[in-house]
Amino acid sequence: MSAQQIPIRNFVHNSYFTNPYTTLFSGYPSGENNLDLLSYIERTKAYVEEYKYNLSLAVSKFKLNNADENNIDESFFFNVLIEDGSLCAFNPPKLSENIVVQPYAATRWNYYAKPTQVNIIPYYENGVTLTDLSLDNRQLNAEQFEIIYLNKTRIGFAESLAYEARMCSMLDICLYNNVLAKSLALLLRGNSDDLTDIKIFINKILNQNGIIAVDVQNRADVNELLTSVDLNVEWLADKINVAKMGLRSELHERLGITHTPYEKKERLIEAEIQTQNEAADLLSASTLQTLNSCLGRANKKFNLTAPLSVGYNNIGINEDGDDNINIQETRENDLQE
Repeated sequence: MSAQQIPIRNFVHNSYFTNPYTTLFSGYPSGENNLDLLSYIERTKAYVEEYKYNLSLAVSKFKLNNADENNIDESFFFNVLIEDGSLCAFNPPKLSENIVVQPYAATRWNYYAKPTQVNIIPYYENGVTLTDLSLDNRQLNAEQFEIIYLNKTRIGFAESLAYEARMCSMLDICLYNNVLAKSLALLLRGNSDDLTDIKIFINKILNQNGIIAVDVQNRADVNELLTSVDLNVEWLADKINVAKMGLRSELHERLGITHTPYEKKERLIEAEIQTQNEAADLLSASTLQTLNSCLGRANKKFNLTAPLSVGYNNIGINEDGDDNINIQETRENDLQE
């Protein structure tokens, strides 16, 4: 399988990263561009970690009741749902007491655009066989499966997660360049005859001791090699951090996660707080309703003795989609005490 054919999730869900353009014999990239290659690896890891951070945050919202009783990996269940937007649940003949959940590709639909025929596609295709899934044929018909949807629009957030992580990685590069520009305080310039003196200066500067001893007796014009730099570059760290927080806030709202800082809420009345969180609350309630509706059909179709259902781990919304704890009142009471 070529690099172009390898799914991006194989990299996203693997914390190990190997740069294909260099040899890591000593633990660091080799070659004249080793610093660039190391920076490339760091940026790639930063992208993966940002992607995983937000995916982990979204997954942490949920709990799958009776997951162990049905031999379902809870984290896998929600990881795939959040990325792809839906899962196929089926009951292989060889596993009469349990169901299996996997990604799928729909091949036929009914007039409500719901799949009536699917092909099961393992999350990791390499190494996973139909035998591992207790199947004789990857194609399933409507009576053999039930689709579990994440939301009413049946979409996942893999592209949103990737976009946010990519933009944050680019902002990290911008910050790195800004720090580099602000750190540049000295230029060394000269011709080939000055090469020895320039090397001496560089070695002394890299010692980071803040003192450079110069013998001007033999080279009275040595100061001509030194040029003070005033790039007048704006310090962008604060703006970059604000931009990254904005990207995260937008993504979290799409995931149904409230992101308004508490100190801002203290200046709002209760009605404003509820309105401000309306988008996240609507998405949370709709997601919970959709998941449990789909799981209810799966419970009935496969006669599960331990019915599956989804709830939220966060306080504020319970399994029925109703307000469980008034967070604002709780915080106000804590402040009064």
